[in-house]
Amino acid sequence: MSIAAFISHYGYLAIFLGMIVEGETFLILGGFSAHEGLLQLPVVILSAFIGTFIVVEVLFFIGRAQGTKIINKRPHWEPKIAKIHYHFDRHDVKVLLIFRFLIGFRTIIPLIVGTTKVSAARFAILNAIGAAIWAITIAYLGYLFGRAFEVFFGKVEQFETIAFVIFIGVTAIVLGIHHIVKKKREEKEIREQKKQ
Repeated sequence: MSIAAFISHYGYLAIFLGMIVEGETFLILGGFSAHEGLLQLPVVILSAFIGTFIVVEVLFFIGRAQGTKIINKRPHWEPKIAKIHYHFDRHDVKVLLIFRFLIGFRTIIPLIVGTTKVSAARFAILNAIGAAIWAITIAYLGYLFGRAFEVFFGKVEQFETIAFVIFIGVTAIVLGIHHIVKKKREEKEIREQKKQ
């Protein structure tokens, strides 16, 4: 099975399931694939929207049920939690609409918000709006990347495998760097807490 056939068959499912991990990678690739005619952009956006909405709702309800216990077991989260509470108390709507764009906070924010007095209905509405904004924005970035790629290099079909390998390789490098930076930052926070 060629890469094109694989994406055409399993692309939407991969985007949906990809929301559990680093959603941007799958969604940008989905937008790129939509530009190449392998997927339909509205369905790419819908798959990402449903996936990210469900994941964030699950995190919220985990926070509501077990949030305090989870937080108490992770004292190195304290600096992040303090930042979240500071901004959430002042700009709760903005935080819930844009947190998906904040690398390093997107998992912890719905969990922490679950421990607040925000109603589940209000959270779900803002989660849906935020999910739509994020899914449309990131999918179109992938779509525009496909357009730019075509302008500079011509039709991808001529070297489809190379194009996708390069794209996935660059994405993997960026995510790897992000993971290393995040890990070092967390280790630094733990060291600083031990000193106190």
